[in-house]
Amino acid sequence: MQLLEGRKAVVTGGSRGIGREICLLLAENGADVALAYRKSTVEAEQLREEIAAMGRSCIAVQADVSVSADVDRFVTQAAQALGGIDILVNCAGVFPQALIEDITDEDWSRVMRINLDGAFYACRAAAPYLKKRGKNGRIINLSSQAALNGTAHGVHYGASKAALLGLTYCLAKELGPDGITVNAILPGRIDTEMLAYATPERRAQWLQSTPLGRFGDTADIAELAVFLASDKGGYITGAKINVNGGLSTG
Repeated sequence: MQLLEGRKAVVTGGSRGIGREICLLLAENGADVALAYRKSTVEAEQLREEIAAMGRSCIAVQADVSVSADVDRFVTQAAQALGGIDILVNCAGVFPQALIEDITDEDWSRVMRINLDGAFYACRAAAPYLKKRGKNGRIINLSSQAALNGTAHGVHYGASKAALLGLTYCLAKELGPDGITVNAILPGRIDTEMLAYATPERRAQWLQSTPLGRFGDTADIAELAVFLASDKGGYITGAKINVNGGLSTG
């Protein structure tokens, strides 16, 4: 049985990594998908073709989530192409590394615009469509363990992901009466290109500090996203859920 048969899903940052896996699993579970990407045109088109081959509708739209007009355009196109929106997943994000004294005003603003403002723009644009669909609306925000534990050499990243939790909690209160759930997933160390910067020594340290002794897979995040998007997750809202191999229990 497909958990999301007939649902319409919108995913930012959907062309690569965790976002790509979420798009695929949403489609495998019966959802039609609209994905936004910024630069990865080839990857986005390949993903669109994969999803179309499953017999699901899919569009890929170039959009910069740090620009509100781009996000509004993407969400409007998605709603028109799919026939509505039931699910919004905010995956778009950047993970820069820098010491605080090296972070410029523009560096700080760029991270906030992408990681926080982009999610806000998407939630704002999608909310009217989610309300129209009745009691099955879902918003899923991808935060980070850095929101709870901090991260060295990335105060702008950690701050943006912590603020995303505040957005999640507030929207859960506001949209709950409309039957819309709003939750945050906090990935731990997931083996994507975002970890490519780490040296072998750093990776070994990370594995040692993770009780399960392995890096996560993108499917570990996508499976939870599909559950939260489905009826099975219908009474979960305002939650932050760790997917981290035991790295943190906060």
